[in-house]
Amino acid sequence: MQMAQQVEMPPGERHPAAAPKGATVCKVGGGGVLAFVTVFLSYCATIQSGVPGGDSGELISEACHSGVAHPPGYPTFIMLTKFFMSSLPIKPAVAANVASAGFGSVSALFIYLTVERFTRPKSGKDGASRYVAALCGSWAFAFSELTWMYSIGAEVFALNNALVAIIVYLSVQYSIMCQFYQNHTELHQLLLVCLTLYKYCVFQ
Repeated sequence: MQMAQQVEMPPGERHPAAAPKGATVCKVGGGGVLAFVTVFLSYCATIQSGVPGGDSGELISEACHSGVAHPPGYPTFIMLTKFFMSSLPIKPAVAANVASAGFGSVSALFIYLTVERFTRPKSGKDGASRYVAALCGSWAFAFSELTWMYSIGAEVFALNNALVAIIVYLSVQYSIMCQFYQNHTELHQLLLVCLTLYKYCVFQ
């Protein structure tokens, strides 16, 4: 397979598609963990203690016996929720609610990573402002009224948010890498991953 040709960078500038330095990795990882943990704990502190309204009752019952919900069936949601039900020693309804809290926390994590990646400077200089901005953006989405409401009960919207957040992150990676690679073989593979995730997002 032909390898991608990189565009030469001016002296003193790092390639935006290159992996960040060790200290930056720690900061990015630490900020991502902080975003995920704070959102997940907040959701768990306000989690529904039983079966919420709406479609939650149907989704929980179908997940219990690996059934098929109303169209489009939501197979990804059913399988992941079934896993949570089987793994957590709590009531099935509460486990399904915790699953949604986990999905919502994943969306917060990838929103943080997206903002951090999009604002990463070309030079080796590193400032705290972009980490703060990424964290604030993540919290602003996660703690908005509708996002919070659908992340503490068994609903498909939290999983949809998580998949979309992953797609947006990969799209930002694709966009940045396209500017600095002349051969797009590897980039097309990344785009294929995005399209596959989009399919699961539509038919989750």
